[in-house]
Amino acid sequence: MNNTHTRLFALGLTTFAGLMLGATTTFAEEPLENTAPPTIADPQKQQAEISFFQNETDPNKPTDPGTGEEIDGGTGMVGPLTIDYISKIKFENQKLSGNNETYFAKLDTVKYVGKEQTVEKANFVQVTDNRGSNAGWKLQVKQDKQFEHKDEKDGKITKLTGATLSFLNPTMKSASLSTKIPSSIKPVKFDGDADTPVNHDVVTASQNEGMGTWFYTLGGNVEEGKTSISLSVPGDLAKVAGAYSTQLTWTLVDSPA
Repeated sequence: MNNTHTRLFALGLTTFAGLMLGATTTFAEEPLENTAPPTIADPQKQQAEISFFQNETDPNKPTDPGTGEEIDGGTGMVGPLTIDYISKIKFENQKLSGNNETYFAKLDTVKYVGKEQTVEKANFVQVTDNRGSNAGWKLQVKQDKQFEHKDEKDGKITKLTGATLSFLNPTMKSASLSTKIPSSIKPVKFDGDADTPVNHDVVTASQNEGMGTWFYTLGGNVEEGKTSISLSVPGDLAKVAGAYSTQLTWTLVDSPA
């Protein structure tokens, strides 16, 4: 045996003997000599890697602005910068009137995917920026033509000349609390009689704003949403009974400039 092992063995015998004799002597405090420090291997490096790609094939799923649950009726638009959902604007059936009148659009009725349940929500547009560049974007809308009715029998067109469609109480919502809200959010008053439709900037996300999914909602909640899309119709306008419709075009620009 070498010296170290011999000393340990002797220590064990001495302690045992002391216990048998009732002695108080102990050797626990005696240091072990020539104890070599543990050997440490050279530190080694570990690599971690992740790759990113832009989604060019799968449309972003429209969701409930309040709960985040998936809903039916998306636009199907694909790419890293998309408009995912646009509420369809609907008004109640109204009596013909000779007075100036203002009508309010109904709330949007959304249906959750895989469920029969429907829920009323303030009308909204869902936008997603997954480019990763943080370059910002701009959401625009224009009214392509005035509200008009086409007679099914003779094809005659009757327009609501002078009628004004307005978007009120705009609010931005997002499921993410880590990204900055777009710095410019505006209401809109359309001129449906314009010879050349005008694009209105409703949301502007400057650089480092508006990343991820955002909701441009007309009304901060359901109650406010009930009076956030209006149509004002002059009383002296000649009208015929029937359905009137218009078309709005939404554009998402890949730069805030």
